[in-house]
Amino acid sequence: MGALGTVVVYTLVLMLFDRLLPAIVAAATLGLAGVWWGNAAVATPYNAVPVAIGCLLVILLIWNRNGNARAVYAGFLILGVAFGYHPTIMFFIPVFIAGIFVLGPWRSLIKLKPILISVLMVSIGLSTYLYLPIRSADEPEVMYQKVDSVSKLYRYVTAGDARDSAHKEPSLPGISEISDRMREVVRNSYFPSYSVLIFAPAIVLLYPAVWPVLRKRRRYLIFLAGAALVHMMIVFILSNVYAQYYMPLLLYLSIWAGFSVYLIIVMSESYISNEKLKYLPVAITGAVYFIVLALGLPQTWEFANHNHDTGMGDYVEYVFEKTPENSVVLANWESYTGMLYAQIIEGLRPDLTIFPVQVEEIDTAVSDAELRDPSANIMVSRSFYIENESEIREFGRDHPLSLKGRTYQDFDHGKPYPVAAQLFDAR
Repeated sequence: MGALGTVVVYTLVLMLFDRLLPAIVAAATLGLAGVWWGNAAVATPYNAVPVAIGCLLVILLIWNRNGNARAVYAGFLILGVAFGYHPTIMFFIPVFIAGIFVLGPWRSLIKLKPILISVLMVSIGLSTYLYLPIRSADEPEVMYQKVDSVSKLYRYVTAGDARDSAHKEPSLPGISEISDRMREVVRNSYFPSYSVLIFAPAIVLLYPAVWPVLRKRRRYLIFLAGAALVHMMIVFILSNVYAQYYMPLLLYLSIWAGFSVYLIIVMSESYISNEKLKYLPVAITGAVYFIVLALGLPQTWEFANHNHDTGMGDYVEYVFEKTPENSVVLANWESYTGMLYAQIIEGLRPDLTIFPVQVEEIDTAVSDAELRDPSANIMVSRSFYIENESEIREFGRDHPLSLKGRTYQDFDHGKPYPVAAQLFDAR
């Protein structure tokens, strides 16, 4: 998915500007971003959302140029498939629908047949979720959540459990929150001065000679700028504090980097008549962009290198050491999958019985387990949302703390899993 994202951005920028250098710079800007590379090096779904968004932007560009309804049908298919990776693709749906109406002959789609085909395409994409009830019926050893009814499948597809346990109410973001997300996603990804290279060429838009060249792309470019703003504002308002949800920022940033290079090319072609000399600024531009990207590689590697990510292994080892023999362990989220992996694959602590339990069901599960066997050792391991004010100050600065791996979330409190071990002791 990480590699595919660079191909999608390359394709979009090449189609949009019909120039090789902007497309290469855009692809490199995305591929060498620390957060992008870091998520591409482990099994996470978060790269897939920006990749799907990039594909949908390509489809909207095709729709804008030839008005072919088949492009829209392909877009709805991609939307359905993208839901199988992560439900945060829903934040882009208003933008995609708006693009259909703004960029192409939308009246041709407001008929029964096109509507039915669009619904069919979304359904085909969503059909990947049928794996869940089919696999659940086999009672596999590793099964975090059993999906054995239509209502459970609906809650899974719509991320009902995640929404119920979210601790942030929808609200307009403050400057500090936007700054935090920009730091986590963007500043961790590039050499500091790269932002100057990305945004400074926009001053070229003040020159009259540039606008005639952009005229035939004007509608799509204005839509793209508005789409990025609206999409990220929806993410800020509705999403949680996870930095991964803001990864589409890197997609838009890479497209803007390609646009900046294109503006420099337009200026050189407009004001330098000598055929040999007008490509000199372009060559220098490409060299400068790639040199600054290369200067950021040490910082990128520090973020993308996962050799030091032993937090879950340390935590599982700690819990297994503390848990009495023949205990029942009620585990939530990655605590469950981490312990089950250690037990089944690595053969550790075969005496333990490990059950997956939703956060909101843990207290009930403890009571049920105690009723079934009052003498059993009932242990609890989960990802905690710390709500107590003193614990927030100690572990999570000024917002609730979600205990996750150090690479993707670090609220300046040190390695998270030792904190989880303290809470495990307390429980």
